[in-house]
Amino acid sequence: MSSLFLRRSLRLRCLPMNDQRCFSTSGPPTTSSSSSVVTESYLKSIDNSSYSADENQLRVAEMMDRVYERIVEREGEGGNGAFTDIDNKIDEICDADSSTKSNDSIWGSITSMISPSTASSAPSSSAWSLSPSPTPIRGLYIHGSVGCGKTFLTTLLHKSLQSKYGPTNFTQMVHFNEFMLSLHKSVHKLKKSGFKGDPVPKVSDGILKEGRILCFDEFQVTDVADALIIRRVFTHLWDNGATVIATSNRTPDELYKDGLQRELFVPFIEDLKERCEVVDMDSKVDYRGLKVNRGDKWYHDDDKGFEMFFDNIEGEEEKRTLDVQGRELRIERCKGGHALIEFDDFCRKPKGAGDYLALGEEFNTVMIKGVPRLKIEDFNVLRRFIVLIDCLYSSECKLVVASEVQAPKDVFDPGVEEGERDEIFSWDRTRSRMEEMGSKEWSEKK
Repeated sequence: MSSLFLRRSLRLRCLPMNDQRCFSTSGPPTTSSSSSVVTESYLKSIDNSSYSADENQLRVAEMMDRVYERIVEREGEGGNGAFTDIDNKIDEICDADSSTKSNDSIWGSITSMISPSTASSAPSSSAWSLSPSPTPIRGLYIHGSVGCGKTFLTTLLHKSLQSKYGPTNFTQMVHFNEFMLSLHKSVHKLKKSGFKGDPVPKVSDGILKEGRILCFDEFQVTDVADALIIRRVFTHLWDNGATVIATSNRTPDELYKDGLQRELFVPFIEDLKERCEVVDMDSKVDYRGLKVNRGDKWYHDDDKGFEMFFDNIEGEEEKRTLDVQGRELRIERCKGGHALIEFDDFCRKPKGAGDYLALGEEFNTVMIKGVPRLKIEDFNVLRRFIVLIDCLYSSECKLVVASEVQAPKDVFDPGVEEGERDEIFSWDRTRSRMEEMGSKEWSEKK
């Protein structure tokens, strides 16, 4: 379907948001020049790419237009004026992970506010004063299969709001793993500074000062520590005017499925469904998979070729030590922006998202040697590998692999077990991301 036809069809259709519990009291959005900003940006991106327009993506873009319009009605024109343009190249805007770098960090001001000088049970510092809570606007929780465009469209909404209201202190976009890691780190730092009260409201206020429009990519809960704190944090955010846009491979009811003490987490699911419209964006098309061309990035039973790749990199081989929240992370083999790591060292030993994010931020290419075929009995190893790939993907790292299997799809064999475990459910996303990270388009990112 041509984008010209879709542009014309926009004038004939007005999809309702089906928002029976929308919290905005300003009534339905009025028609204005900004009412189709996300859709127009989507169609413009399609025009400047080799992709084809997708009706399912268009439907969700139109729902995002409704959210955008309510935000504009609440906030006023302000900022830089009406939305006028966005990057023409789809490759520069199709991955929300490109927005999780320091420019869009939600933690830029939190660390400076959490210090001994502000360690008090009472929020006396003016740095913690928030403006009056605006009328809440119901967000979106978009779930669907891997590669169907959830992240792409959320990025368009995020960039559109940045274009209108400025790049900081209004909207923020972050990978959910990184968000939760930073949240726990900030709570720990606040307690360590001598703060005696409840740290959750104070840390949550710091998040809000970076922007009340919160876009989360890959919303998932697999850790009991996350499950136990998440409702308190999000309740504070929502009660103070936050709007949440989230993407996930799971429906809300499937979050933290079979997790420890899940009964304490279930009330959050109901809050999430009340505060966000749940959108099914399932698709039979994996757009990441359309770009697959691994070339020399996957070495099957070819450690010699893998080592030769590393040897041909310019520069002297060296060791490097990274600081990860006060811990040392040793990288034994580095050269010219490349890190060569052993699978067993990073996935069979106790490492986590903090280590993997530090690795991805330090190097533009990560080479993983010794990737085996995994089975469900290896679920702890599989879980670490999934988080490793997620973190490298969010850092836009290039990926080179030496493995005993022929392709990413062969790394994990779930056997006859049904896809109930989070690891099984998440694997399809990991496989898709590994394939995309081997594409020509991905190799041109950095």
